[in-house]
Amino acid sequence: MGKGEWNAKRKGGKNGQDSVCGGAISFSNADFRNNVVVGNAAPGNHGGGLAHVGTSPYTPPGGSISNCIIWGNTSPTGPQVHDSVLPSHCCIQDWTGGGEGNVALDPRFVDPDGPDDDPETYEDNDYRLSPDSGCIRRGQNEEWMSEAVDLDGNPRISFGTVDMGAYEFPFSIVGVVRENGGNVKLTWNSRVGGSYIVRSCVNLFGGEWVEEKVVQTKGRSGGWTDSEAPSRRKFYRIEVE
Repeated sequence: MGKGEWNAKRKGGKNGQDSVCGGAISFSNADFRNNVVVGNAAPGNHGGGLAHVGTSPYTPPGGSISNCIIWGNTSPTGPQVHDSVLPSHCCIQDWTGGGEGNVALDPRFVDPDGPDDDPETYEDNDYRLSPDSGCIRRGQNEEWMSEAVDLDGNPRISFGTVDMGAYEFPFSIVGVVRENGGNVKLTWNSRVGGSYIVRSCVNLFGGEWVEEKVVQTKGRSGGWTDSEAPSRRKFYRIEVE
């Protein structure tokens, strides 16, 4: 079961190779899940990213591709995914092949070419998701994720639905201030045209998270003010709808 980065860290090691086919993975019956597959190449043939996953006559039956981000791979034919099982809940560049939950949205990585501005020096590239990434909460929850963590050690399912790729987006409140009458105002980083659910809880140890408001954002900052008088301690969290 693959879960990591290909051509970036590959679960702790650099890939960075060119192949005849399947620059990252080929002729495999593995369950390929929650990976980032970026910048691989198969210049001589097909499948710059993945090729013959779950369809190879040379491997036992099986194999799946799910919750992955497959972007920026190159080859003359099928640069991202070639002759493989139908992916599901993946973000795939220029994808038109159908499949449940698949999108072709820009994943909006934090810094895909790193501080040195060179995308081919993979060790310093940052494939975490920006607040306006279309991969946030677009994955499909699976049983194995209940106690799993991402490459940063964060829980896979912390806000209801898993993200695509190797990292979960760390939802964080940028500011909490008290306004007139002591009311609490929350502000957070957002994507343009985003929709966010504000939830609150009075007990972090087993308490229920209650939906307070769905906030539509027009810019890169979202905000909401709790109209309830601050008579008790409350905790808040922000989710992408």
